[in-house]
Amino acid sequence: MTWFWRYLLGYVTVKISGLSLEKMLNLIGVEGIRIWGVKRPSHTVMTAKVGKGRLEALLDAASRSRCKVEILGRRGLPYLWHNLLKRKVLVFGVALFVAALIFLSSFIWDVEVVGTEKLDPAGIMAYLSSQNVKPGIRQSEVDFHVLADDILGAFPELSWVGISMKGMRLHVEVVEGEPKPEMIDESVPADIVAGRDAVVYEITALAGKAKVKAGDTVRKGDVLIEGVLGPEERQIRVRAKGTVLGRVYYEGTVVRNMNEDVAAETGRTAVRRYIDMGTWTVPVEGEKPDYADYELSQRRTPLLGKLYFPVYLVEEEYREVIRGVAEKDADSVAKAALEEAYQQALAQVPDPESVLERKDKVTVEGGELKATVYLEVSESIGVVEP
Repeated sequence: MTWFWRYLLGYVTVKISGLSLEKMLNLIGVEGIRIWGVKRPSHTVMTAKVGKGRLEALLDAASRSRCKVEILGRRGLPYLWHNLLKRKVLVFGVALFVAALIFLSSFIWDVEVVGTEKLDPAGIMAYLSSQNVKPGIRQSEVDFHVLADDILGAFPELSWVGISMKGMRLHVEVVEGEPKPEMIDESVPADIVAGRDAVVYEITALAGKAKVKAGDTVRKGDVLIEGVLGPEERQIRVRAKGTVLGRVYYEGTVVRNMNEDVAAETGRTAVRRYIDMGTWTVPVEGEKPDYADYELSQRRTPLLGKLYFPVYLVEEEYREVIRGVAEKDADSVAKAALEEAYQQALAQVPDPESVLERKDKVTVEGGELKATVYLEVSESIGVVEP
């Protein structure tokens, strides 16, 4: 956090020129004047930063070594405050802005519902609106515990409701309950039919008559176990019972580009810090560099808490890069793509333990690698149909 204290106390960027720079640097060391960010483009010129409180000592050392000092810029809270005092309208605007943030933070400005799977969140939003819980209402007018109980009463499908504030957003999190199991009338006659296309792997008829055998190919809707008992001339309809396992197939396909963009860092970096107040920004330290190409990482730290209109301290790091194109290693790309395709196919399988066989296929064409994994699975394909 050294930069924070430097900004708090203020610092100056100076350009020092002369034939006795080494003598001046020696004087700076003897006097204990701390400087940083030193750059020396030539033997007679250098730039550096020095704390506001040590500027006079630096100027004295320059005078004694017959060097010239030019002030390039002033940064930090003291200079910012000095400039603000000269711009009273801006000071008033900032004060008004902060006061508005504090006032607005006591209201609800957005409502969100999360956690729904089968239930339409629009229904919960409509219910909240009917209870006058909508953007523009004061937070103090809403009793979160009572509202959660009311939502549970209005939506029997829910098993839990939690309500909290995230900034100025009302966050409603719900958990849906498990649906009640469907009641089956065992007295109603029914057949067991194929729920999907497959090759019959194993069939066991506990009640009814098997219509297919292992190795038969069936289509969706074909009768597998007919719900009948007795000889053909005196058959009676019953509810078929049994299990039918079939060989079914799942596949996963992944396509990968064999060329990739690469960025090599040159080692040159620059850091820029500023305060972001929405439409306004206040520079703190550093400037955006004039790199031809760079990669940027940014860190945003809220200064006024998690408000709906937050004020952030933003720190940006620029890293100069040189970009190019490289061809990937085919073996490593194929290995990774096959694993991803396998996981994609496996995610479709109801029971991973039922996988009988795996087949892989890899093709490369037009700079693209295509990996496909086929899984042959043994699973129940029977569906009861009255």
